[in-house]
Amino acid sequence: MPIKNVTNDYVTSEQFEVSKKEVEKHFKEVDEHFKEIDKRFEQVDDNFKEIRKILAQHTRALLSIENTMKIYGDMYQVNKDGVSNLNTRVARVEQHLGFSS
Repeated sequence: MPIKNVTNDYVTSEQFEVSKKEVEKHFKEVDEHFKEIDKRFEQVDDNFKEIRKILAQHTRALLSIENTMKIYGDMYQVNKDGVSNLNTRVARVEQHLGFSS
C-alpha cells in the first residue's frame, strides 16, 4: 500500500502498521545497498593497500639509486678536479722540458 499524502483524516492502526512495514522494507533495501557499497569500498581499500606496498618498495629502490648516483657524481667531481690538476702539472713539466703540446 503506497504511503498517502498527509491529511487530517483519521488513520487506523492497521493502516499505520502497513505503512510502517512499507517504510521498514524500504529502509532494509537501502541498508542492503549500503552494505554492498561498503563491500566495494573494502575491495578498493585492499587494492590501495597493495598499491601503497608496491610504491613503498619502489620508493626505497629509487632512493637507493638516487644515493648511488649522488656518490658517483661526487666521485666524478673529485676525479675531474684531479685530472685538471694533473693536466696543469704535465703542461708545466712539458713547458719546462721544452716539449710543445
